[in-house]
Amino acid sequence: MTNANDELAGVSAVAIRQVRIHTVLEGMTMEHIAERTGVCRETVSRRLKSTDMKVADYMSLCHSVGMDPADNLDDAIAAASRFRSEGAGHASR
Repeated sequence: MTNANDELAGVSAVAIRQVRIHTVLEGMTMEHIAERTGVCRETVSRRLKSTDMKVADYMSLCHSVGMDPADNLDDAIAAASRFRSEGAGHASR
């Protein structure tokens, strides 16, 4: 049985991963994102490697790379739900 914190952690990890994938596909550099968010390149890199961050940082990061934060979270919730469903199916076999 999972608790709400475990589920939220899974969603946040998926949401951040989707931002990371988007930045790679769009060819964005850490320097470019850092300029747009007002933080240093190392902070951007650390945030994109994390599985959790403050909501304000997430919103700023999404906007800086041209993503809608709410749409990205909706996608992350759906993806995390599919992952849990698939995992539950494998566990019962």
